[in-house]
Amino acid sequence: MTSLIIDMVVRMKNGYMADKPAITCRYSKLNTNVLELLKKRALYKRLCCN
Repeated sequence: MTSLIIDMVVRMKNGYMADKPAITCRYSKLNTNVLELLKKRALYKRLCCN
């Protein structure tokens, strides 16, 4: 089993390196909380988790 947070962070990095406007990742409450924390700390300007 892979870690959902690690998977999300790797997708974010790869999307950034490929200059993608958006990425998709698996939904989980933990991922949503991590994204909200990143948004709160102003590390990313636009984040959403569907």
